[in-house]
Amino acid sequence: MSKRHAEEAAGSTATQPPIKKIHFEPHLIGPVSTLEEMDIKVLQFQNKKLAQRIEQRCRTEQELRQRIEQLEKRQTQDDAVLNVVNRYWNQLNEDIRILLQRFDAETADESENKNENEATTSFLMQLSTWDKDELNDKLANRVQVSRRAVAKVIQAFDRLMQRNEKITLALKGEVEGQDAPALDEAIKETNIQLQAENHNLQALHTSLHEKYHLNSLKLAELQDSVTARETETAELKNQIDDLQYELEKIRNRNDKLETHLAEAVEKLKAYHQLHGDGAANATATPTTTPTTAQDSNSKATREQNRQATISQAKLEDLTKEVEEWKELANNRLQELDKLHQTHRETLKEVEKLKMDVSLYIFFLDQNHYRMSKPLTPPLIAP
Repeated sequence: MSKRHAEEAAGSTATQPPIKKIHFEPHLIGPVSTLEEMDIKVLQFQNKKLAQRIEQRCRTEQELRQRIEQLEKRQTQDDAVLNVVNRYWNQLNEDIRILLQRFDAETADESENKNENEATTSFLMQLSTWDKDELNDKLANRVQVSRRAVAKVIQAFDRLMQRNEKITLALKGEVEGQDAPALDEAIKETNIQLQAENHNLQALHTSLHEKYHLNSLKLAELQDSVTARETETAELKNQIDDLQYELEKIRNRNDKLETHLAEAVEKLKAYHQLHGDGAANATATPTTTPTTAQDSNSKATREQNRQATISQAKLEDLTKEVEEWKELANNRLQELDKLHQTHRETLKEVEKLKMDVSLYIFFLDQNHYRMSKPLTPPLIAP
């Protein structure tokens, strides 16, 4: 039994992966004579490691910022492409609806118009709220609406062709099983149809002129908004430049203060070491005049205490000033981050408004061209 247990234990230990041990590289601090020197060297080593970690963290933050900027740029481009596709799709549906009105055919149902308006007013917002299945259903429904509209245009065109063919055959007297109608009756019927079509065209022209007027007002409003955003962007750029200049000055002054602080600390340490050694030597050597030695020692002690108090006060003042400048620099950095964020959002909004203005200009030009183009009635073959 013991042998079997030993074999099972050996098998279980053989199957387990080896434990990975973390190896730390040793750091030689060199010979030390006192605990203070050892503490100083340990603090220097910790400071070095901390500086390496801060540098690594700064590099990581820089890489993450670049990645975020790339993703934001890609998202902006995708949104722009989706907006362009959506606008041209809406324009296609609108043109088909105008063609149907031109042919005096029935347009889309009220429910289809409602769904289309809901789908086109806030397309990007709805895309962000739809899931994958719902997105496929919505897009399929929208494609079906466009297909039905195109089918209605084709039907209206077929009816128009059939009417023209009947009129032509009636004028030629080639209708099978019927007598040739009089020319006056055919012309009267054609005139009635053309008058109805002219009435529809006048109503369509009035509605298009009204839309043109509204779009002109909206275009002027968007242009004013773009101008205001561009002015705000320029002001933000100037403010960012000023803050960056002030931040650079603060950093330079902070570096100088840290350098002076380090020099003052070194001088203070050297002063303490020098006067400590002098006091030790004074106590070790014999004195022939004890009164003179005591006076000199008391003077040296007072001078040492006075200089130590002055150095400590200067050190505290420098430390407070450095802390104040550090706090001010941190506040400036936070303000710069907020301004950068506001600047990026403003640039996005300016680009969006510019795109809206360009598309409105394009659509207005198309509507103006459509209204200025003469509509001729269909020719009737002799």
